Amino acid sequence: RQYYEGSLPDLNQWENITKYVKQYYYNSEIGLNKDIVHPSFNDYFKADFYYSTSEYYSPFGNDPGFDALMSTERFLKDDDSNNFYLINFIEEMIIEDHHFKVTDENKHLAVHNLQTIIAIGFANLKVNGFIMEDVKEKTLESLQLLNTLLNQENYQIMISDLTKVEAETYGS
Repeated sequence: RQYYEGSLPDLNQWENITKYVKQYYYNSEIGLNKDIVHPSFNDYFKADFYYSTSEYYSPFGNDPGFDALMSTERFLKDDDSNNFYLINFIEEMIIEDHHFKVTDENKHLAVHNLQTIIAIGFANLKVNGFIMEDVKEKTLESLQLLNTLLNQENYQIMISDLTKVEAETYGS
């Protein structure tokens, strides 16, 4: 507006947006905390368990979740365009299709796959501050199924919080 009125804009009034375009990767020396995740992640995910790598019922606090966090970050670092291929990465990471009927015999495998999918969705949000619609749907579906299997309050909180995030579409 100032430019069109004939004067140069006052740069002191501008917000530094670097923190919004920066990618936020896990640092083993620092760990996981609210200061080293994308600012948009902090806007939606306020509960302490989101920042835990040891709380089992958190996105990254179980073995499959932490492993998926590390693998997802490597995948995203490899190529910026990989954000658009994350749904394919999910399919590569799960041991076997989780749409099968869950029984006592395969419950462990199902939980492993669901925790992996959830961590991939949340890792993308942690690193980049956005999630694609198909990845969000797969993450929510996994959270709902895991909540049905294990009935944990953290899963209900994750479902509620993730539902509030406006996902990106491939056409936008």
